[in-house]
Amino acid sequence: MKQLIENFLKKYPVTFVSIILFAIVAVVSYEKIGIGQYANNISNNLIMAITIMLISIIESSFLVSNILDVKNEKLPEKIKHSNLIKNLIGALFGIIIYFITSVIVSIYIGNGYDGQYVSYPVSFILISFSCFFIITKKNIDTAKYGQKVFINELLLLILYLVMITGTGVLFYISYVLFSFKDWTKMIDIALVEMILVTNIGFFISLENVDGETSGVAKILIKYVMLIMVLIGFVFFYIYLIKIIFTKSLPSNQVFLVCSILFVAGLPTALMSKSFDDGNIYDKIINYLPLAFIPAIILQIISITLRINQYGFTVMRYLGVSLIIFEIAYVVLYIFKYNKLKYIFIVGAIICFIMTYVPIINIMQFPEFYNTHFLMPGNN
Repeated sequence: MKQLIENFLKKYPVTFVSIILFAIVAVVSYEKIGIGQYANNISNNLIMAITIMLISIIESSFLVSNILDVKNEKLPEKIKHSNLIKNLIGALFGIIIYFITSVIVSIYIGNGYDGQYVSYPVSFILISFSCFFIITKKNIDTAKYGQKVFINELLLLILYLVMITGTGVLFYISYVLFSFKDWTKMIDIALVEMILVTNIGFFISLENVDGETSGVAKILIKYVMLIMVLIGFVFFYIYLIKIIFTKSLPSNQVFLVCSILFVAGLPTALMSKSFDDGNIYDKIINYLPLAFIPAIILQIISITLRINQYGFTVMRYLGVSLIIFEIAYVVLYIFKYNKLKYIFIVGAIICFIMTYVPIINIMQFPEFYNTHFLMPGNN
């Protein structure tokens, strides 16, 4: 653990310092604004802007350092051997991204700036590209990479739970022995712990994917989680047979069920694929994405019916975007499995389009569609 943190600090010094600053600003934000009590004024807006900018710097400095590592042989000597310069270039890139996306969102929103349309999409795009370039740099199979990151994140969660539990116990002891009653300080410390552990740990988890996986991880993913996924598919196909025989239309909930099958099921199947022993069970795992194709068809039918009846909403826009992503995943898996890492790029492109491209972004398109294409009376 110590070695991992030291290596992270040496390789990503700007990222590390930015995470520390982010923790400090988060504490100041909690002390000044509180939770769920945000007021639109100059000081609060400044704190929020600094927070979002730091997030952008943290993620972009990590991403750009990995991109430059992949292209290392083509770099000038001064940059090639300096992690600090690579990290600083990434930080500058993050600042530029923050200002550009902030201006775009301000234009689209119309009635003021909304930080969530900067923070979440930018984070998703930058992390997706980071995963792609780490897979490229390490020349690792996408299935194995997903499995390694999942196990790392699971261990990180356990570490955080142990830390936060220990912090709570220590505060309780100080309360009993010394009558220390300022529990807001515990929240401050818990907030710092959460930011440091989840950020530093998360980036280490994305990179530390070498070595062998334990047998316990194999049992957990391949024989516990995946069996639950297979049972879910069985339930889905029973429902599919039912609507075929009754000639009924899919219910509103079928889209959510299919989405859960995709989000939870196919990544689990992909991770299980990294433990391929060549038996019949592994053949079932390999072909599971094919079994998801009827679910995609049902999703398309379900959401098309709702859009035609009631128009576009933000949630339906997200649904359409998810379907496009699902189709891209299944197509890559079936026809270009060795290129499956490009699904991270596909996800980033979809996220960019739905957030920042004029007219067809999530903030403008639902209203545009409902105004120009929805039949009168369908609302």
